[in-house]
Amino acid sequence: MADNYIIETSQGAAGLVVRSGRGFMFFSAKKEFDVLEGQLFTSPARAVKAAIGHETRRGARFTTSAK
Repeated sequence: MADNYIIETSQGAAGLVVRSGRGFMFFSAKKEFDVLEGQLFTSPARAVKAAIGHETRRGARFTTSAK
């Protein structure tokens, strides 16, 4: 198993997780995901679920301004 993973959602890269002891610590790549910064997850898949869940809860406020 690798020691770090990029965590992506429908908005692109949310952050990355790095193996830390028995878990994976989240480092935010976008301010929208700062709420997850420093959280320890049991697996990269759990971090993905948390990022997607956060994205979903933020809803329309999380859309890009590109046209």
